[in-house]
Amino acid sequence: MATPQLSESAGQQRSRDLQALSQARDALALGDIFRADTWLTQVGPAIREQDDYLTTLAALEHRRGAHHRALALYKKLLIRHPDRSAWLLGQALAQDRLGMIADALASYRRTLEKEPLPNDALRYVLGRIDVLSKQTERP
Repeated sequence: MATPQLSESAGQQRSRDLQALSQARDALALGDIFRADTWLTQVGPAIREQDDYLTTLAALEHRRGAHHRALALYKKLLIRHPDRSAWLLGQALAQDRLGMIADALASYRRTLEKEPLPNDALRYVLGRIDVLSKQTERP
């Protein structure tokens, strides 16, 4: 009889964790980084290595201006799924903000080779490629 209770308790914890993660994503979408951070701290360890959690945390770190941490998270995610254009874009943005021009340019270009991007993201990527390419051409 102890096993079903443990299962139910684990299921309830997972449900609470997923709810907290959902609330964090919603807060982040609204630009409320403090509330997003609060919700993310409520997510249990079982969820903290999952892609959704790491993606949300990377986006939060980017919004906070912690681009080194965001970059590390995107690199970790891209090891798992190297073809995710959204993660490549996140990596490129972090590299760009850190002044890693050659790396950012390479990541922006790789983004175009992977999954299709929404039109606004595509325009942004093409614009950054143009700007960064001109910067690297300067003596």
